[in-house]
Amino acid sequence: MPATIHPPVSLQILFFSIITLVTLAASPGFAAQDSTASSQTSSLDSVGGGSLLFRTTTPGRYIPAPLILTEVDVKVSGIVARVELRQYFKNPSDSWLEGLYAFPLPENAAVDQMRLQVGEQEIVARIAERKKARELYEKAKSDGKRAALIEQHRPNIFTNAVANIGPGQTVSVTLRYHQTLRYDHGAFELRFPMVVAPRYTPTPALRGLNAVGAVNQNGWVPESPPESPIIDSSSEKINPVAITIALDAGFPLNSLESAYHQITPGDWSDGVATITLADNAVPADRDFKLTWTPKTGAAPVAGVFKETVEGDTYLLAMVLPPAAPTQPVPPRDIIFVLDRSGSMGGTSIRQAQQALTMALKRLRPVDRFDIIRFSSGHDSLFNDLRYASPENIRHAQRMIQSTNAEGGTNMAPALDQALSTIGREGVLKQVVFLTDGAVGNENDLVRIIEQKLGDDRLFTVGIGSAPNSYFMRRAAQMGRGSFTFIGDQSEVAKQMTALFEKLERPALTNLSTSLNKDLGKDSQRIEFYPKLIPDLYHSEPVIIVAKLSSPPHNAPLEALNFSGDAGGRPWRRSLSLSGAPNGAGISAIWGRSKIQSLLETQRREGDSEAISNAVLETALRHHLLSPYTSLVAVQNTVARDVGLPLAVRKAPINLPQGWRSKATFKGMLKRTPPPTQQDAAIPRSPNTTPVMLPAGGTASMLHLLIGWLLLSVVAVIVMRRRHRVA
Repeated sequence: MPATIHPPVSLQILFFSIITLVTLAASPGFAAQDSTASSQTSSLDSVGGGSLLFRTTTPGRYIPAPLILTEVDVKVSGIVARVELRQYFKNPSDSWLEGLYAFPLPENAAVDQMRLQVGEQEIVARIAERKKARELYEKAKSDGKRAALIEQHRPNIFTNAVANIGPGQTVSVTLRYHQTLRYDHGAFELRFPMVVAPRYTPTPALRGLNAVGAVNQNGWVPESPPESPIIDSSSEKINPVAITIALDAGFPLNSLESAYHQITPGDWSDGVATITLADNAVPADRDFKLTWTPKTGAAPVAGVFKETVEGDTYLLAMVLPPAAPTQPVPPRDIIFVLDRSGSMGGTSIRQAQQALTMALKRLRPVDRFDIIRFSSGHDSLFNDLRYASPENIRHAQRMIQSTNAEGGTNMAPALDQALSTIGREGVLKQVVFLTDGAVGNENDLVRIIEQKLGDDRLFTVGIGSAPNSYFMRRAAQMGRGSFTFIGDQSEVAKQMTALFEKLERPALTNLSTSLNKDLGKDSQRIEFYPKLIPDLYHSEPVIIVAKLSSPPHNAPLEALNFSGDAGGRPWRRSLSLSGAPNGAGISAIWGRSKIQSLLETQRREGDSEAISNAVLETALRHHLLSPYTSLVAVQNTVARDVGLPLAVRKAPINLPQGWRSKATFKGMLKRTPPPTQQDAAIPRSPNTTPVMLPAGGTASMLHLLIGWLLLSVVAVIVMRRRHRVA
């Protein structure tokens, strides 16, 4: 029997030293202090399968991350959706936790209600000025009371903080909001976003603002939510979402489709249906989109709904413009701006390449074009506008096919170049922007559009599974263009065809609305939004919300009038308000629209105490979440003994479907500030990556460990030499 060969004891010591050092060095929390006692943590052997863990400073001890389950109940009536979103926070650890969760909502969501559910007890939230709401929450947290706080960080990004979740306990937070649906090219669209994509915010030196003036720091600046740990794209998905939709379209349907998820729609032909997900729940990693089209002849041409609150009448009106006249398409100058940053890696860049290739096929020899690409830097195909000759088209196709996605998202210089390029006199210049919009400096970019647009038009194409729809819509509105979303390669042909129909057909311009034929003294009785109705393109409706102050006693309701120019011809439409059906939630939608209009005015004109007060007053009156107000719910009874520690844990989120971790974060790494002391004290999950990757600072502890390892190697060599001599 052959003898078993054992390595020298010195080599065994070295081997185990290396294993120990690598384990310590790999731990993101090895230099941090954690307030949670080791008795409240778990070892890997005691954790159930599939658990998501946070490392602690105690080797081999972990704290399970809070688990999030979301249920979404949607009721659709005409062009309004009322949504209840219920988030369950599960604490799988034996520690008391405060859970923090960043999540998206539609950018036009009017959030007006929140409830905290603890067992059989339900606590209804109150609306309060943001600072006051935060103080109430922090006081309840320190007193050991369960509490929940919802804050808005951007129009489409929110955070939910839930304090004092006991070991093994589950609490739920329910939000309610209203929103208007999109109607375009004969189809209604309900979109529910599920994941906050990582955002890239360039440093001031890289924001490309010198050409258009200094950044106006006055007014409310949208803030980023707290950093969330990101699940690696190769890991199992988390945060399941279940969706149920009660649809009452108001007319029989020709089609009902879910673009990205399998559904069980039941019988929907009459326009009434209950729709659920075929898989019951799906991971929160991409937008959910449901579209439905009316049967031929049943499509709405106009409609108005009303709601009366405290003596005031609120209106929601939709009017379709006339069909564009058939006429030859005039020559055009088009600049395509292509995002090739790291967040566009994977399926997104392929969708953009396919969309741009299709766009080139629609160009004619009389059209001129250019392509600008950007990531950390930017380049262009021609640096000016060239005719769409066969040779130039082939040159462009080669550029598109050679495009890879990597680097940061320095969008401003490319946008500035596109809008600064001089077009032909008498020819409309159009800029088509293909991007996922994963940026954090939206205000800077909108400011460039406002200052540089002139007579141009800007169209946005949102690419990928979780585009920044807030930026897409806002940029298109400021650019007097339109926006399109492409969430899958199967949609490219359909969506780009619809976009080019808009690019090639004249818009409905100079739109306005009024009461009666002659406003006179009634002009002060109507307040409508948007204040400036943007240009409308083929198959896009006019949608406004308005508030009518109380009319004189027994005065009849007026007609709501629309007017504009359609291809050089006057266009008018009048809607009678008598007999208008009731619509719940219109007052909240109007309040949300007014707040957004006030914030836009504040951003353009600088800080104004009067505007800030108007936002606060509107939000409080309509019980709405806003940059200046939050929803807070506090339980009256004490749940946690204040002598017990409370661990703070941010709920991890998925990387959007189709994104790649390496490409996404490669461009962010060098431009991320070092972690703050507070950030450094929060242990990270071993299979997650933070949104903001740490850079800078000296890893002194790691250097000491490496030095110890080298000394161990030297010691082993010396011992082996002595062994040979002996």
